[in-house]
Amino acid sequence: LGGIQSKSSAWHDVESYFKHRRAFHDLTVEFAASDGRQHRARLSGKPVLGGDGGFLGFRGTATDITTEIEFDRRLHMSESRLGEAIESMSAAFALFDADDRLILCNSRYRELHGFMAEEVKPGIRFEDLLRRSLVGLPLVDVEDAELEGWIQKRLAQHRATPSEHVQHRGDDRFFQVVERPTDDN
Repeated sequence: LGGIQSKSSAWHDVESYFKHRRAFHDLTVEFAASDGRQHRARLSGKPVLGGDGGFLGFRGTATDITTEIEFDRRLHMSESRLGEAIESMSAAFALFDADDRLILCNSRYRELHGFMAEEVKPGIRFEDLLRRSLVGLPLVDVEDAELEGWIQKRLAQHRATPSEHVQHRGDDRFFQVVERPTDDN
């Protein structure tokens, strides 16, 4: 990396490791490349000693991680935009994985679950969510067999690809629900 001008205080750390002849691992430094653009590199190195124990120099690696960092930045921006778009939907939206576990949802979907909205978090299984949400609903004179039949019908509806329906909460509120399973079966 000779002739590269430092743009990062991490270079000070590298110089300290060199000066004290200590190993270093995965230090990230910025530098201006010959094309004039800013780059980032990940550096690792260790001192090399001769047979007599004398210091001979350093052996290490430098990997340009500029593309990786830019990719991560763009991925984060895309995820943020997707989250904003899903949150702005008027429908209650949820995305479940192949094991029927919640990946993400919007606030309308959490609102659909009323008193237990705080339990609607990534990782919860749909069936568990469904059964827990029924505890707070006023279901008058419903027999267990009838309730279980409704649960099974709702599970089948949920597993249909894709599932879009209107759901009545029982408190005079109706929600348009969109559920999408992922294709990672």
